[in-house]
Amino acid sequence: MERDIFCGKHLCQEAVIDGSKFINVGMSDVEFDNICMINATFNNINMQNATIHYVNMQGTKISDCHLVNVEITGGEVDGMTIDGILVTEMMAAYKEKHG
Repeated sequence: MERDIFCGKHLCQEAVIDGSKFINVGMSDVEFDNICMINATFNNINMQNATIHYVNMQGTKISDCHLVNVEITGGEVDGMTIDGILVTEMMAAYKEKHG
């Protein structure tokens, strides 16, 4: 059964919305908790000043991104690359140079 979601505040709880599409949607000040988004695709997303906690991004690919002032703390970065360079190697080189 197809249903439209109209403007306003909504609570979506205990729901399966697999295969849904969100097109030209404003979602400022929203909250997501315990969300499964395996194989999700995001295009043209503005997440300026967003906060993300406890996220499994294993195997995720990010391209053409604006990462100015992004801060990552407590992350597992084994195998993570930036422009083909392992982050662990960059961190090791930095630590070697700066102590």
